[in-house]
Amino acid sequence: METKHSRTLLEGLAARLDRAKVVSIKDPVTRSGKYSRAADSRPAGGLPAMLDPPGHLVGDHRGRAVSVRLHSGGELKIIVHCDARCRFRITTNNLAARLNLLAGRRVESGIQDFDDRFIIRSQGPFDLGTVFERSDVAQLLPFLEPFFQLTVEPGSMIMMSNVGSGEDTRAEDVRYRLEYMIEFACILEEASSDILSQESHVQENDSEPEGTGK
Repeated sequence: METKHSRTLLEGLAARLDRAKVVSIKDPVTRSGKYSRAADSRPAGGLPAMLDPPGHLVGDHRGRAVSVRLHSGGELKIIVHCDARCRFRITTNNLAARLNLLAGRRVESGIQDFDDRFIIRSQGPFDLGTVFERSDVAQLLPFLEPFFQLTVEPGSMIMMSNVGSGEDTRAEDVRYRLEYMIEFACILEEASSDILSQESHVQENDSEPEGTGK
């Protein structure tokens, strides 16, 4: 994605969020192969300009920290703060994903079309299958598309997708996806909290001696 378009897109997105700003727009390598003046003035040991994301936005929206990065290869990375107690990753259904058993236990969302195109793998002791049994969780998944990877772990939700040259990508399109990510984070937090509360209640009841009760 070209730097000029990245700047325009991210500045447009920042104007649509509660509080956000573009914190870095790196100049790409010139056609001659030499770094631009901005890149030449960087401290020794810095990454080559060609490896830097041409655009990076950080801020807060709906009470959550958010980050959006546009990389020169046409990759879009959106990060939203998420306090859900579960840990899982959703990836495009391909041979590598199917064979990657070390990534965790496979879980299905219950939506046939989505499960045919994506693989959900859960890590840790949390019962993710119970989370996806909730209709409000599963039904929101298609609205997060398109993406090739979605990672959720305590503290963050990270979406990775390809936007190609990005010329047809609008700030409103990115904001739309970010809004759904925030909604998904809220639902996951609620669902995981409910499950943990239920498990705690069951454990308390199991620990009570027979013949006693509250």
